[in-house]
Amino acid sequence: MNKGITQLPFAHTHHYKTTTSEKEEHEHSVVGFSFPANGCDRDEHVHRLEGVTLVNDHQHRYSLKTGPPIPLSRGGHYHEFDGETFSHTKHEHSFYGRTSLPLGYYPPNW
Repeated sequence: MNKGITQLPFAHTHHYKTTTSEKEEHEHSVVGFSFPANGCDRDEHVHRLEGVTLVNDHQHRYSLKTGPPIPLSRGGHYHEFDGETFSHTKHEHSFYGRTSLPLGYYPPNW
């Protein structure tokens, strides 16, 4: 390893799944995987969540950043998020939730 160069934590992603608020007698599922980020349980990294929901022949988009990692006593972490959809329709939906544990880390001592 080169002297003076700090090694970044491995990149990882998270799964998320939640439901939006109800508007005009319907709600949307918000499901996906975060964009990868280099980080660990003890830093301030965040992830971007982006996607499209579809129901009743109309769609809404969403794009937001999670909060920082929340460490778990057994190891690992999750992120909380909240946001609002946007679209060309005359209504929007709010949503919130938390991600899964990290996905995609290499095994210890890789």
